[in-house]
Amino acid sequence: MAHRINENRVRTRLAVSLRRGGKGVATLRPHYAPTLFVLIFITACATTPETPDTNDFANLDPGAQIYFTMDVQQYRDKLPATIPPELLDMTTRLSGAVYPDGHYLAIARGKYPASNANFALGLTKDWKKEKSDKSYRYWRNEGRELSVFVAKDYAFISNTIPFPQNGGAFVPETYSKFANGASLSGWMNEAGPALALFFSRRGIPLAPAVDRFLFASYPAGNARICMEFASEETAAGFYQVINIARKFLEHPFFENPPELDKNQLIFKLNSLDKIF
Repeated sequence: MAHRINENRVRTRLAVSLRRGGKGVATLRPHYAPTLFVLIFITACATTPETPDTNDFANLDPGAQIYFTMDVQQYRDKLPATIPPELLDMTTRLSGAVYPDGHYLAIARGKYPASNANFALGLTKDWKKEKSDKSYRYWRNEGRELSVFVAKDYAFISNTIPFPQNGGAFVPETYSKFANGASLSGWMNEAGPALALFFSRRGIPLAPAVDRFLFASYPAGNARICMEFASEETAAGFYQVINIARKFLEHPFFENPPELDKNQLIFKLNSLDKIF
């Protein structure tokens, strides 16, 4: 059981800090404060989830359309400007999954202060304490459709309950080798329809029967994409189609000839930015 916070004492200390211009909560930029408080202070709770697996994909449930992991500091300049820089300073890696029903779950890794949660979250009326079906307490902002649970070195973030049901997402055997050294990587399951839509919106009449789509972007800015097919024959057939299409279509996706490796078609890209 977490100890009860003496809010009067905390308010007194905060007032003194404000008068002295002290560091900490009082010196945060006002428009960043509510979001930052929510994401960096540990919730006071009676029951807490088990310490997450160091393999973050193991902390996510199976069945997602997309899984990803990223080095926050490498991609800091590409993250939304609304994210407080103080939070980014403390976060090293973000991994997550997006599911077919629209809900998502992400786990952030970093070093977060772990005190005065109730008081910090009490500064705004938008955040309410909630309890999961496993009696894990977390904070919920219904207006933003955002739920968070934050501990000293990790955080769960979701638009529903911010905890995995059981974890244990399946990681493709080819993923680790493919994504080695990448600062942003992941994969998409049952990727055929999504890729067909992607090509269609760009005026490219291709509909690959892809089972899985892997992506990786590296610190130097270059990237790779891998299409995995059900069979080597299917991969070889689409390889021929791509080689013909490259003669007529101008798109960054086709800047370099693809590589055929058994049931995989691998594209080397100068950057993911121009693709997506």
